[in-house]
Amino acid sequence: MSFFDDDDPIEETTHPARPAVSAGPRRGSPRGSGAGPTGGRAGSAARSVPARRRVSTPNAAVERRRLIAIGVLIVVVILMILLISSCQAANTRSSLENYNNAVSSLISRSDATGRTVFSILSSGKGGSTIASNLAGPLQAAEGELTAAQGLAVPGQMQTAQTDLLLALRMRADGIGQIARNAGQLSGSVAAQKAALTAIALGTARFYASDVIYKAYAAPAIAGALHGDNISVGATSNIQINGGQFLTDLGWLQTSFIATKLGANPAAVTGSPKNTDQPGVHGDALVSAAVGSTTLQPGVTNTVPGSPAPTFVLSVSNGGQFNEYNVGCTVTVSGGPTGHATVPETTPGNTSTCNVTLPSTVSPGTYQVTASVAKVPGETNLANNSATYTIQFQ
Repeated sequence: MSFFDDDDPIEETTHPARPAVSAGPRRGSPRGSGAGPTGGRAGSAARSVPARRRVSTPNAAVERRRLIAIGVLIVVVILMILLISSCQAANTRSSLENYNNAVSSLISRSDATGRTVFSILSSGKGGSTIASNLAGPLQAAEGELTAAQGLAVPGQMQTAQTDLLLALRMRADGIGQIARNAGQLSGSVAAQKAALTAIALGTARFYASDVIYKAYAAPAIAGALHGDNISVGATSNIQINGGQFLTDLGWLQTSFIATKLGANPAAVTGSPKNTDQPGVHGDALVSAAVGSTTLQPGVTNTVPGSPAPTFVLSVSNGGQFNEYNVGCTVTVSGGPTGHATVPETTPGNTSTCNVTLPSTVSPGTYQVTASVAKVPGETNLANNSATYTIQFQ
């Protein structure tokens, strides 16, 4: 095997060989030994051995770094997406739970207001005192409604919110109706009968509010929570307030109310009734006013629309007989309608019927009709109503 043979075939880069240097014969060496000047080891010219080494390609290294960077970027993007999704889910859950907690607190407050109302009604005090004492609970109920209107409502809770507001509004309206009529419990038998009927309608609103909350609002809240996989019930930290405003259904009966409020039993069992015996029957609408403004047909009348206005109707009995529980109505076109009752009208005399609208009226111009209901035996209805143009401010 030749001394110059290369036995490393995997080297990739060959460096130029250094120039060959002639060694010549060494002193003292036997001449003629070996293969001669060109064939032997000593006499041959020294040749450089090619130097080779493995070298990394620069483009391959750059490509590897790019792939690593892309991989890291993809991982970061995925983590950010998961983090954002997790935060959104947590925010949604938190908003739903916060709404449920706020509603639960409001219902507890409202139920406490209800207990105060029925404590006042059961106090045995006179109707005027009862009416005065109900001012506090009425203000509380209106405050609870206002608080509900200011809640932060998630989109999934919109249906529940609508039902909640209706229930709380009915409670406030019911208290107001009872307060407005309790003062008549010291009047005539007919006046007491009308007052008891109106109070029973007020307590009926309490019952209806319980139905709306328990059968509609509360299930809607539960449905929204379940829709976000939030557990509700005894095994969960999330509870839905199942409170109730009217706890004794006896308050729906006029006889029960009369006993509690000390009304004359005759107002329930022996009150007079309208008859249609032969002769002239009927009542007429003489005038209508709001505050100090007497309404005039054919012109634009200006009255405040807030707070809910009270229309004072003058009702004249033009017949030959007493008429009992004469109904009065005020209707705002495109707006609210109010009702009231005159317990008794007498021939040739004028009675007052106060009709308070159930809500405020938005600013604008409306057609408003005031009317007195037909009584048995009445044939002439031409003077039972009047329509006014009113600009509410």
